[in-house]
Amino acid sequence: MGIGYGSMITELQGYKGSTRKYTAPVSESAFGGDQLQFYSNLSGSLKDGRQDKMPFAMNMRNGRATDEQHVLHYRDNARFSVMRKMELRYSDIETNAATYQTFNLVLPVGFRATVMGTRVKVNGIPQINKTPWTDTSGVDYYFSNNYRKINIRKPHTSSGVVYGITLQDGDEIQFEFQTEVL
Repeated sequence: MGIGYGSMITELQGYKGSTRKYTAPVSESAFGGDQLQFYSNLSGSLKDGRQDKMPFAMNMRNGRATDEQHVLHYRDNARFSVMRKMELRYSDIETNAATYQTFNLVLPVGFRATVMGTRVKVNGIPQINKTPWTDTSGVDYYFSNNYRKINIRKPHTSSGVVYGITLQDGDEIQFEFQTEVL
C-alpha cells in the first residue's frame, strides 16, 4: 500500500519492530533559538510531555561545536574540512631572526591552524616537520606556540642531516592548512 498525496507520515518504523513518533525537522529560520537540543521519548510518550534530554545539541547562533557531543554545524564542517592555501613572498616575513623566519597565517580571532594535513613548500620543494609540531630541532619548519604563525628554519644540522633554508627575495612560500576553534 503506497502513501498518497496529502497523507502525512506520523510514525516511523524503528529497530526490532518498534514504532517511534516522527517529528518533521524545523528550519533554522523558523525560530531564533541559540541552541537546538535533541530529545528522546524512550521513557514516556510525547503526549504526556515526558522527554529525555539527549547529550546531543547544535549551536545555532555562532555555528560552533563547543562540546564533544555537539552536532557539527555545517559552517564548522566547512572550516574544518576546507584546506586554506596561502602563497607568500620573501617580503611577507614578519620576523627575520638568526635561526628562523616567521610568517603570520592571518587567522580569524578564536581559530588556529591544525597540524594534521599541513603542507609547506618553498619554491615547490616540500618542507619537513614532525611531532611535537613546535619542536625546532630536525625540521624545516615549525609552528609557534599559539599555532597562528609558522617559522621556516634557517639551515642547521641534526644527526648529520641538514635541514632548513635561507629564504631570499623572489622565493615562493606555499602553505596549505586547516583551522580549528581554540
